Amino acid sequence: MRILCTALLGLALSAAPALAQHWITPETCDLSGARIHDEVLPQAELKALQAEAARVPFGLGRFWKVTAPSGAVSYVWGTFHSNDPAALALPEPVLDAVAGARLFMPEIDAVAPSRRSLEQRQHYDYGYKLTPGPHKGLAPETIEYLGARLQTLGFDREYIGELTLTALAEIVLSDPCLDFARGVYPIQDDLVQLEAAKSGVIIKPLENEQDLLEFLSRTANAPVAEALINTNASAFRPEGFYKARQTGFTLTRQGQTATALLWERADLQALFGMERGAQMQDQMDSYMLVHRNAVFFDAARAELEQGGAFLSVGAFHLPGEEGLLALIEQAGFKVSRIPVPGELTSYPQE
Repeated sequence: MRILCTALLGLALSAAPALAQHWITPETCDLSGARIHDEVLPQAELKALQAEAARVPFGLGRFWKVTAPSGAVSYVWGTFHSNDPAALALPEPVLDAVAGARLFMPEIDAVAPSRRSLEQRQHYDYGYKLTPGPHKGLAPETIEYLGARLQTLGFDREYIGELTLTALAEIVLSDPCLDFARGVYPIQDDLVQLEAAKSGVIIKPLENEQDLLEFLSRTANAPVAEALINTNASAFRPEGFYKARQTGFTLTRQGQTATALLWERADLQALFGMERGAQMQDQMDSYMLVHRNAVFFDAARAELEQGGAFLSVGAFHLPGEEGLLALIEQAGFKVSRIPVPGELTSYPQE
């Protein structure tokens, strides 16, 4: 999500610079030479997670072929939301499938289709609280991160109390490592979409760009918004940031999407406690993954039946019994993995 973050960055150009988020630098964001670091994911824990991940449907692999009962073929690619050059080296089979697609279907399409839609984006309706005050559902560590992030954008830490949960969610959903090459290097999702556009492929998003904002803005969904903010903010804490970032990227690049998801859950439980950490993860996933996977499939089903579609979604949408690939398979499609260079061919056996 980019609307508010883009607006904040624009406003920050005229604000005084602040030495915040000092641990987030081009060096600590660098994914070149990324590997799994024992300090954040010891071998014993990795093996235990892999053993569990091996039982998760579609838990290994990012690139998949979908064959309809008629024989029509489509593809699904799991992206990594980063603009680091290491994440932008797309496998040739993926590029070939994009270029040959009839229809490209990203999660959302952030390209403004008209002047009117562009102007509507500038009038952000979800950003400011009518009654400023503290956010009681956010952890102290989360408040600390948000304060540092706002300082980086040129605002006072106290500005947190002026913003809605929806606005804060947008802030934490934007990776601060994107800052260093923002507007120069696209995130991987946008690069894949650009390749489709260059090939003249029709682009049809799986979800309306405003759907998430509208959901988070409802009072009844505040627990989900709080869980989303707490979980995403925890990924950017100073302790072990560089090694955790490289480890997460390596797992995803190796196709270990289920392992990465399970590691994220274990990390939240270690940080917030077993019960609260699991609850946060479940609350966030109930909408961000489970609900949206169903929305994605509903939007794509007819196109998959026709064939020639290329679906591009975050890699965490792929695995699991309620993952996008499982939903596709349950509807009668054949789903088969296409391994790409750098991925594991199978999970290690004990």
